[in-house]
Amino acid sequence: AVGRGRRVVFSDDPRPPSALETVRMFHQADVVVGLHGSGQANVIFCREGTGIIDINLPEPHSQYTAHTAYALGLEYALVLLQ
Repeated sequence: AVGRGRRVVFSDDPRPPSALETVRMFHQADVVVGLHGSGQANVIFCREGTGIIDINLPEPHSQYTAHTAYALGLEYALVLLQ
């Protein structure tokens, strides 16, 4: 169950959000969970301290979301798939 005043948004919703809705959604997020890739670029709209959980393969070049998160003061965690 999601706590009061909280909601869960999945990226496979039938209607993709507009650019403005995307900015608002990421800015209001307490935690963002997603597969590593271009969709994680939206973390630039998060507030400082937002949690970022990046699901990724163990590739040496896939540190981009981590670098962005640290530069913006976000709380970054990596989940490696085997």
